[in-house]
Amino acid sequence: EFDDWGRAGNACGHYDPRIGLSHPSAPPPAPAPGVVRGGALRRSRAAPGHRVGGVLDTTPLTSAVDQFADRLRAAPQSRLQRGAAAEALELARELSARAQRLEEPSGEVRVMPDAGMFAVADQVTVAAHDLALVLPGETALESAVARVAEARERAGI
Repeated sequence: EFDDWGRAGNACGHYDPRIGLSHPSAPPPAPAPGVVRGGALRRSRAAPGHRVGGVLDTTPLTSAVDQFADRLRAAPQSRLQRGAAAEALELARELSARAQRLEEPSGEVRVMPDAGMFAVADQVTVAAHDLALVLPGETALESAVARVAEARERAGI
């Protein structure tokens, strides 16, 4: 049998790292800090948009974009052709440009190419997650979340 970390153990799931074999009286290994059984990281209990350990919690942006992208992926082709894909591409380009300006203020902004209406959901997701990594503060976060909500409403999705 294997435990949650993929190591061999006995019927009780115990593993003795000292001898490398399962041992019925060995206690299960303690998980690393921040890890729960199964290996998933614990989620922050801080309010969205606040700093957690000095890092801005960008969950509101990533959640809003992920929902929008899921709706784009589920939308029929006719809806995408009526403007939803164009609106999403415009959003992806804007978020990408914001991220590039934050990373390199003096650099030239590269325009995200049009990869087609069926790829636009992935483009929005990538651009938003790139922006989430470089957002300087809560004001910029709120602005980005508002822009995603506006694009979703204008796309009619």
